[in-house]
Formats: sequence, C-alpha cells, structure tokens
Amino acid sequence: MRADDLRVALLDRLNESFIDVKKVRRLARATSEKVMIGGVVYMFIHKTKFHDYLQLLNDAQLELELVSKDVESNKSLFVDAKEVIKRLDMMEEYLNRLVDEYENSSVKTVNDPVDCFPVASFPRLSDLLGPYKVSEFRKEFVHTYYANLESVRRAFSRMTAKGG
Repeated sequence: MRADDLRVALLDRLNESFIDVKKVRRLARATSEKVMIGGVVYMFIHKTKFHDYLQLLNDAQLELELVSKDVESNKSLFVDAKEVIKRLDMMEEYLNRLVDEYENSSVKTVNDPVDCFPVASFPRLSDLLGPYKVSEFRKEFVHTYYANLESVRRAFSRMTAKGG
C-alpha cells in the first residue's frame, strides 16, 4: 500500500507540473499583445507577466528534477524505471533550456507595445508558445508526459497483479 501511495504522489506531482506548463502556454498565448508585421503575427508579453510565467516554468522544471530523483530512488516501484527517468529528464531539460534562455537573455523591453518582451527574441519560448504540431514542446514535453503516465499506470496494474 505504501508503494501505491508513493506512485500516486509522484503521479500527482508529474500531473501538477504538466498542468502548470500547459497553463503558462495558454495564458501567455491568450494574454500576449499580438502585432502583425509583414503578414506575420508576433507576440509580445508584458514584462510583469513575462517574469511571472517564467517563474512558473522554473518551478515546474525544479519539480520535475525532483520527481526524477524520487523515481531513481524508488526504481523497484516501476516496471520501466529507466525509461520513466529518461522521459522525466527530457521534460525537465526542455524546461531547463527555457529557463536558461530567460536567465541569459539580454533582450530589452520594447516601446511598442509598451514594456513588453518580444517572444521572437526567445527561441525556446517561441517554441513553447508557437504552433503545437511542429513544436519541440509536443515531442519533448507532452509526448513524454503521456508516456510516463502510461508507465506509472502499468506499475500500478503490475503490482496489483502480483499482489504487492
């Protein structure tokens, strides 16, 4: 029973991180200033929201790092722990590259729209907020999340079938 409690807690943390990232994606896309330049729509995020969004992504990245370490410490509870860890690390690394881009940026706010950061100046953020079907976000974060859900669910059913 303790093993299932730990799996549920890890699953809850994984779900929360995934939901937080998806929330940032949706909010940033919805609340950004959109400007048409030469037939292309560019997004600009107000600096206060920008920092808030990146802090949420940072928090999710740190949580996924910890979840990966917790799975590593409890490998026996999973059918394919190495794969779960590999996918968690992929999700964490995707977010880590976003956070690194944020930390190391020298991009200044623009005057029009006022006090906004141009999303196009942040390639990783552009990927997160851009078209879903062609994004690294889809492949490196969303697909790996769903694969991990399946792995954790298999661990529940495997342990239930074994009586443990």
